[in-house]
Amino acid sequence: MDLLDVSPENIKAIVAEAKRYKAAQQQRIQFGNKEAESKQKILALLHDAKLQRLDDGKIRFQHDGLNITVTPRDEKVTVKMEDDEE
Repeated sequence: MDLLDVSPENIKAIVAEAKRYKAAQQQRIQFGNKEAESKQKILALLHDAKLQRLDDGKIRFQHDGLNITVTPRDEKVTVKMEDDEE
């Protein structure tokens, strides 16, 4: 791999920002994994509940300030708080 052999004057700022970027990237990946796990748990719980799908194939209901929708095929899960903006 070819690397540039330079050291810009602001190398410390570049390296510091690159480290912050890498840390944020790792957090995003970690939270993405947690989100995927939660989605699978929601789908499993909804499957166990044996809810009837609507005419469009979706499962949609509201409870305790949450609007929960599951779209068929891709099993997309949407959870919104009542006060969320569209």
